[in-house]
Amino acid sequence: MDLFITFILGVLTGIISAISFGPAFLTITETSMKRGPLQGALVAVGISMSDIMYVTLLSMGLISLINNDLGKSIIGLAGGFLLLLFGLSFFRKRINREPKEINTQKGSLTNIIKGFLVNTLNPYVPVYWAGIVAMASTRLTNVEYQIFFTGVLGTMIFADVLKSWLASKAGSIRRLNFGLIYKVVGGLLLLFGAQMIFYVVSSFGSVTGS
Repeated sequence: MDLFITFILGVLTGIISAISFGPAFLTITETSMKRGPLQGALVAVGISMSDIMYVTLLSMGLISLINNDLGKSIIGLAGGFLLLLFGLSFFRKRINREPKEINTQKGSLTNIIKGFLVNTLNPYVPVYWAGIVAMASTRLTNVEYQIFFTGVLGTMIFADVLKSWLASKAGSIRRLNFGLIYKVVGGLLLLFGAQMIFYVVSSFGSVTGS
C-alpha cells in the first residue's frame, strides 16, 4: 500500500475516532469553558498520552502473535468482533451532558493528569484500540503500521485541541444532536468491523482452498 494512502487512511480513522462525546470530550469542553482553551488543550495532551500508551502496549502484545496466518486470522476476527460490539454500544449510549470530574487541584500539570486518567479509566478505550490495532497489524507492514498510527494519533490530538478552542468560543456545543452523531459513528464502526471479519474469512478461505 502506498505510504501516502496509508497516512490518509490513518487521518480518516483519527477523524472517526475523534468523534466521541463521552467523558474525555466533556472534560475537554468543561475545562475550556471554565479555564480557557490552553487548559483544555492540556487535558487533550493527557488524553493523547493515554491513547499512545494503549496503542503501544497493545502493539507490543500482538507482535508475537502475528508471525503466522493462524495468529493473524484469530487477531483479525477478535478485532472485527470488538469493533462490532463497540459500534453497537454507540446505538445504546445515553446522552449525559455533564462531565465526570476527577477530584484534583487546579493547575496545568493537573489538567494533563486529569485528561490521562479520564481516558485511561474509560473501559471502552482499550476495547476500541484493541480492534484498531488488530485490524492494522493484520493488513499493514511495519512501516505502514507506523505511518498509519502517526496519522491516527496526530489527527486525534489535533481534533482534541480544536475541541478545546471551539468550546471556549462557542456556547452552543450542548445543542449538538449527539444522538444522531452517535448513530453515524456506530454505523461506521459496524462497517469497519464487518469488513475486517469478511477480509479474514475470505483470506482464510483462499488459503485453505489453494
